[in-house]
Amino acid sequence: WFQSNNKCDYCLEKWGKEMDVETMIAELLGDHEFEQWLAEKIPDLLAEATEEIIIDSDSTARTRKRVLDRLEMAEKDYKVGQALRKEDLVVAVHGGAEYESEEADEEGEKKITLVPSTDLDAKMATYLLGLADLSINRVEFIPKGESKKGAINLDTGNKNGVDIKKDGTLIFDHHGEAYMIATSATEQVYRTLVREGLLERQEWIEKMVSFINEVDNLSYAVDRKGLVDAWATTIYGLYDSMHFSDLKEFFANGNDPKSELANEWKRR
Repeated sequence: WFQSNNKCDYCLEKWGKEMDVETMIAELLGDHEFEQWLAEKIPDLLAEATEEIIIDSDSTARTRKRVLDRLEMAEKDYKVGQALRKEDLVVAVHGGAEYESEEADEEGEKKITLVPSTDLDAKMATYLLGLADLSINRVEFIPKGESKKGAINLDTGNKNGVDIKKDGTLIFDHHGEAYMIATSATEQVYRTLVREGLLERQEWIEKMVSFINEVDNLSYAVDRKGLVDAWATTIYGLYDSMHFSDLKEFFANGNDPKSELANEWKRR
């Protein structure tokens, strides 16, 4: 495909010139605009993309795989972007702890109650979707680890990163098997919204994303002295007792999460 389309209209529009195949691919790999253009223009390309996609006679298998991986990523990114732009979206987040009641049903099973609350990661991810002014109809609570069909699932679903299913179910999660990267649903949502042009980068949000990555994965560095003397006086030790609106205000005002909290914030 690349061999026969080295004069593609995208290249002519972008650079106003023709170019050889190797130069074109070097320029286009990693170009998100091209990846979206490709996903829109040739939706059935991946179905045909097997040995037919040969860059040139001496290209390596690794380079061909890189091209195919990029095409698959572009197709997924396009589908995610389309899903986020739909009307009347349903957002699903994991509920709090499940409590067993003292009562049992006819089969002797105790009833389980799903607490309608969630953690900081899911709260911030939900907030970012609202900040991007998406058409959200409602937010639902589901058991941790599960996913709701057709919904945007945040911090649940047992997947790593962003995943979209054939039925349109969208998952932003970091709880899949053997995932060693300290990330969060918040980070996945933020990166996606920025990439899609639905949200502008903001320094305070990026700092809060980093903070959530650390506390959600317990990946922040702390020594014994710091744990004993300082941890409980910083937001790292106290964030779980603060209202979400206060946490947003804390970061929006440019406060340092590693510094001791001022009395004003401690009272909150």
